[in-house]
Amino acid sequence: SAEGLKLPEKIGGDLYLDSLTSAEGLKLPEKIGGGLYLSGLTYNQKKILRRRYPNLEIL
Repeated sequence: SAEGLKLPEKIGGDLYLDSLTSAEGLKLPEKIGGGLYLSGLTYNQKKILRRRYPNLEIL
């Protein structure tokens, strides 16, 4: 789970969080300069995050 994971408000490039296996408690910044890589999450988990954060490129 991402509980307690602290991310900055803005990230200038790609962000790799491949080791995450749950999006529970994940709070993403409003701006990421590149892609957000979450290969450890399921398709449905990514779909939920895409709805919650429509401005981010979640891969």
